[in-house]
Amino acid sequence: ANIVVCEDMNIAATMMDGFDTDRNGRLGMEELLEHIRNADGKLPDGFQGWKEGFKQADLDASGELTVAELHALLKTAQEPQKEKLVEESEVSVAEQIMDGMDINRDGYLSLKELMERIGDESKLHPQFASWKDGFKEADKDDDGLLSTQGLGHLLHGFGREDQHRLVEES
Repeated sequence: ANIVVCEDMNIAATMMDGFDTDRNGRLGMEELLEHIRNADGKLPDGFQGWKEGFKQADLDASGELTVAELHALLKTAQEPQKEKLVEESEVSVAEQIMDGMDINRDGYLSLKELMERIGDESKLHPQFASWKDGFKEADKDDDGLLSTQGLGHLLHGFGREDQHRLVEES
């Protein structure tokens, strides 16, 4: 049970990184819904009760959820819902990092751009030791550039703390 609680807290923290568009450390209803609505603006199957769940999880009635309140909301979610939220938040994190690190604004991230933003490898968390290999693995067409999708693939191999650090660096 502790593993599930820890995993849900990590999901909540990743969602906060990806969905908190105003960067205030809290997640508003609209910030959440904009990432789970379908293209037609409707909530997908399994998410219809989320507006009410949001209100119940908002213990201080602030209209926004903290990571702990978001964690409480996630405890009521089913696995397919959690998987969609993780996927959506990772894409959003990749978009934020791309926006901050794509120096020449070509829509791709080069190894050089990444190095210029992150700096000396000694500053990096030990898990970044193999990030160059990860970059090459994520670069499926071997052109030295990562699209947002490729960056998402690279980020998937890193933990939430490392993803958060990259968002901060960008």
